[in-house]
Amino acid sequence: MADAFAAMLAEEQGEFVPAQGQYAATPIELSDEVIDRIAARVADRLTRGLLGQNLTRTVSEVSERLIREEIERIRFGGQPKNS
Repeated sequence: MADAFAAMLAEEQGEFVPAQGQYAATPIELSDEVIDRIAARVADRLTRGLLGQNLTRTVSEVSERLIREEIERIRFGGQPKNS
């Protein structure tokens, strides 16, 4: 327990403390195929989640605005509206 507190104190003071004991990380090698599969899963989860909902809403809002602007432009004889 004392080692854990000493490590936390050293970390707070900006000292590098290598991991020890059961919590030490073991380096692993990942193939490009595994990395690609992980990236695809992350992207899929993002697009199905909140990001996907926000993207759908944003695209809908922008599309509606562009359509309204185009209709307005056509009504005024093809002249672009000055904003």
